[in-house]
Amino acid sequence: MATLVVPYHLDEHLSGFDEGIPTDEPMAVELPPGTTWERMAVLYEHVARAVSRQPTPVLVVSGDCTTSLGILAGLQRSGHDVGIV
Repeated sequence: MATLVVPYHLDEHLSGFDEGIPTDEPMAVELPPGTTWERMAVLYEHVARAVSRQPTPVLVVSGDCTTSLGILAGLQRSGHDVGIV
């Protein structure tokens, strides 16, 4: 199982969040200027790409529940039929 650490809360990087968590793909994204939602869209596009590239199940550790938007997009891109209940 791959592990992806997304050390962000909304569009704010959480310094020290990922210390000690082994990760297969570091998630350090330079977010552009803009609104919180514009910046989050860029971050979650990176998350979606990272999730869709994984050949095995992925564990995502994040500081924000809205990261699930990128996770779901990545799973859909890799051919999974997913949803939230």
